[in-house]
Amino acid sequence: MKLSAKEQVQKQRDFVIVDEVDSILVDEARTPLIISGPAHDDAPRYELADNVARHLMQVQKPWTEADNLVQKAIHKATGYEGDIRNCRDKAQIEKMREQMKQVEETIPGLEAERDKHIQYYEIELEKKAAHLTHDGIAEAQKVANIGSFYVGNNMDVPHLLENALRAHVVYTKDKDYVVQGGEVVIVDEFTGRLMIGRQWSDGLHQAVESKERVKIKEETQTLATVTIQNFFKLYKRIAGMTGTAVTEATEFLEVYNMDVVCVPTNKPVIREDNNDIIYLSAKDKWYAIMDEIKLQHDVGRPVLVGTTSVEASEMLSQLLAKKHGIKHEVLNAKQHEREANIVEDAGSLGAVMIATNMAGRGTDIRLRPISREQQIHHWQQRDLIGRDANTDMTDQELIGNVYRHLAGRLLGLKPADLSDLSDEQVKRKLLIKWVKENGWRVQWPEMKWWEKLLVYKFFLTPAWHDENRVSDMSDDELLHVLDQLPSFLLHRLRMFTDTEDMGGLHIIGTERHESRRIDNQLRGRAGRQGNKGSSRFFISLEDDLMRMFAGKTTLAALSRLGMKEGDAIEHRWLTKSVERAQRKVEERNYEIRKNLVEYDEVMELQRNHFYGMRQDVLEGRAVEQVIFDFIYDAVSDAVMLYLDKDYVKTQVAEWCRTTLDVSIDPGKLRMDDFDELQEIIRRNARSEAAQVIDVTLGEYMSNDQPPEQWDTRGLSQWAMSRFHVDLKQNQIRQMNIQEVQDQLVEAAHTQIDKRELTGAIKYMDKLYAQKQLVDWVSQKFNIQVKPEEIEIANPQGVVDKLFEQARDSYLEREVTYPVDFAMDMTVATAQQDGAWAAQQLAHWAKHRYGMDIKPEDLIQMTGEQVRNMLITEATAWMREGKLETTVDEVVNRDSNPETLVTWFKERFGKTLTVEQLQEAESARDELVTQGRRVMRTELTELERFVLLQILDMAWKDHLYAMDQLKDSVGLRGYAEKDPRIEYKREGAAQYNQMQQSVRDRVTELIFRARLTPEVEQKSVYSEKSAQHAEAGGQAYAAASQGTAQQQEDMAAAEQAGGRGDDDAMLTRKQRRARAAHGKDEDSSPNAGGRFRNRKRKKR
Repeated sequence: MKLSAKEQVQKQRDFVIVDEVDSILVDEARTPLIISGPAHDDAPRYELADNVARHLMQVQKPWTEADNLVQKAIHKATGYEGDIRNCRDKAQIEKMREQMKQVEETIPGLEAERDKHIQYYEIELEKKAAHLTHDGIAEAQKVANIGSFYVGNNMDVPHLLENALRAHVVYTKDKDYVVQGGEVVIVDEFTGRLMIGRQWSDGLHQAVESKERVKIKEETQTLATVTIQNFFKLYKRIAGMTGTAVTEATEFLEVYNMDVVCVPTNKPVIREDNNDIIYLSAKDKWYAIMDEIKLQHDVGRPVLVGTTSVEASEMLSQLLAKKHGIKHEVLNAKQHEREANIVEDAGSLGAVMIATNMAGRGTDIRLRPISREQQIHHWQQRDLIGRDANTDMTDQELIGNVYRHLAGRLLGLKPADLSDLSDEQVKRKLLIKWVKENGWRVQWPEMKWWEKLLVYKFFLTPAWHDENRVSDMSDDELLHVLDQLPSFLLHRLRMFTDTEDMGGLHIIGTERHESRRIDNQLRGRAGRQGNKGSSRFFISLEDDLMRMFAGKTTLAALSRLGMKEGDAIEHRWLTKSVERAQRKVEERNYEIRKNLVEYDEVMELQRNHFYGMRQDVLEGRAVEQVIFDFIYDAVSDAVMLYLDKDYVKTQVAEWCRTTLDVSIDPGKLRMDDFDELQEIIRRNARSEAAQVIDVTLGEYMSNDQPPEQWDTRGLSQWAMSRFHVDLKQNQIRQMNIQEVQDQLVEAAHTQIDKRELTGAIKYMDKLYAQKQLVDWVSQKFNIQVKPEEIEIANPQGVVDKLFEQARDSYLEREVTYPVDFAMDMTVATAQQDGAWAAQQLAHWAKHRYGMDIKPEDLIQMTGEQVRNMLITEATAWMREGKLETTVDEVVNRDSNPETLVTWFKERFGKTLTVEQLQEAESARDELVTQGRRVMRTELTELERFVLLQILDMAWKDHLYAMDQLKDSVGLRGYAEKDPRIEYKREGAAQYNQMQQSVRDRVTELIFRARLTPEVEQKSVYSEKSAQHAEAGGQAYAAASQGTAQQQEDMAAAEQAGGRGDDDAMLTRKQRRARAAHGKDEDSSPNAGGRFRNRKRKKR
């Protein structure tokens, strides 16, 4: 929305290369790009909404706690069902059936107990929405104590209250946002980075700020918006790179017309991506994650733990330090400044990094070499090896020391017992223990499905935990079983050369992301450039993704597999369930993006038209023609309006609405007799009053409520303000609803019969419509027309006649406005130095009209004399053909383009290129056109200024209206109408209204507006006086281009889109100049004085 073409950054859009293209064009494409500005003049009641939301959360606690018990019972019963299916012990089956029956019998009671409490609001986590129930609205109105939320000034409260609820129950601190420096800062859900300077729109950001008790920022409103999809379509060519675009190839092709080409990796990927582990509760999952971190860290493998929020990363950090004392780094939005240093050491021995999605994105985590001393020292710190271990020992001695130390710690063997065992025997005892504890996690990728089934059954049976069965396995068999465990290294310890030799970076995902691509990006931080690596995700049924999208399917799988609190399980059914959940989210997000593009089609057309027109105005192309088009359209619209056959009836109906607060169909009015007209108005007023009373009464009193709950105070006030009926609150309580209604209707009818309707007699005038049109033309264009001259039967003839008169009136400004602007410039300058002001005016007159006048002569003339002289000369050049005659003489004398260009530069002080003359159809016509533009420079700048101000304000208001339409148009579906079609239809109608509003504002303002020149005071100590003369007449043009100050003549511009706070924009010098102008107003040429120097008293 720049006011100068030089300030625009992206002038041309040729090609674009996007890094992480899927993140920008897919993930971010659900939200349009928005430039926002202040939205309200008044301060919405955020604190009231926040207090009510806190109260609703408090009173809903009993219902929430009861509902949690119901959900836990359902999960528990489902788990028993799975245990029964997989149990081989019949005695145990009967016991579990009894337990499941007991749990199922408790569910109806728990549900009944839950239903005793009131649910005040509902939460939709997948939509990040919260909605009040009917009981919630009633409770909120009671607590707020401001009357009905749906009457008068309270209409904004439901929206504020729902935002406050969303802030409390949907948006979580340190996950969706953080609080830094007393401000709420949004966290990017895809990268985990802070989005400094961004804020949620529609009042949500202010609701979160109110929740966190920080300073509330001003609510914003959309000033400009475009979808990611349509913005990138502005480029002629588009390309990008990413590692995870294959899954979105269809969308890239359909939306952006981009093919996805899969580039082979530089080296084969050998990373091991293990199956997910699923837990029933989040608590069990987090403890398992800590055990996994400890297992890898003890050996020395670097570990990267990916979390989905700042809150989760900090919580895991505290648990890990408290339980295992593991040194680690936390990288999230709060530590983004240290990202490079943290990532640099993430591949070192024993490094543990807990990070959000931002960590290491697009960088290589280098795997570091390990010295013998480092490895021994690390193992000693992690109590993996004895304190007597040193670098002088052989590898075999060191590894034997490790297993003997572990046997003493894990198996409880005393040194005396260990001394009787060989290293092989000690290791075997550890192998047996590890197989028994971890055998259920074994993966058998090389087996056929029936072999996996047999092994799986073997692991689930009690025989697997039988000491004899495991003890009968050979060392090789035990090692083979443990080799199948994901990322298990204790049984294969040796002296490693680097962290890659240990297996590379190990990735732990703490929960699945909504998009599979984000999960793949986390995995992709290990195993780069052919390095070793591994990854594994830990999931619980309490994770957001599982709760929102995988509930029923997952419970069905658990009912087959069986699962209790504390259990962990891996199975293809559950893995597929997670994948289905992710696909659901991806499909939902794709529908959101698709829906966004479909809704944006109408806005895209409007944007192209609006910004195309604005760019032409900004660059000064055909501005004059735009003005004339607006004038013609304004005249045409006015003639069609005022000369319409139903115009007078419509005016009568509007008078009734504003005067009597009565809505009447204009078609029912009869304009032949005034008495008949009065009777029609009164009859319709009585009928409408009865309807209003019947509808509104239900807001204050209802048969569904006891009388003590009636809003008698509000009803009493409404009755007095609307019908002047003094109903006391005690009186209302003693009446029934019908009695109150009858009394109000009687009072309304009495009031209507007493109303004086003589104000409508003016509409009986036969020439009323013509007079209204004549008044409009006079006020708009300052031209005089008689009502009798308006021919209703020939509206097109009226349009042509009025347009010609308006056009002639405007063309007169081409003569007078530049002169008036120059005179204003001279007056402002004369406050500082009258002689220099006269010199500047003489120089301007010479460059503009070729006048040879001396400054001394100007000083002796009055302002009126100077203006008349300049107007006469301007008329000769612009109206009497002097410009054309001068150009003809020059062209006839020498038609060489270079000569003509030189003459134009000397004569008008503007640059004209040889190419412009050669490309024009006629060099002579081009010179006349360019000369005429110079003659009206000041008026052109005024036109640009007015157009840009009005266009920008109208566009801002239009965007706000379109936002409101988009929010409400979904309700059209209840009327069996397609919301998208309705949005396009009404959006087009609103754009037409905006264009009409722009035309009305421009045509009203352009005939009256004047820009006030900016003049810097000249310092008497400055040595720049010699440069004044060099500036010559260009100083006046520069002043017209650079001014932004509006005085009395631009008051209308303030209403049409300008700002009225002019003094706030003035420099201290300019304020003094304005004050001096006010004091010395009698010295201005227009006041009859002369150009003189005035001595000022020293302060």
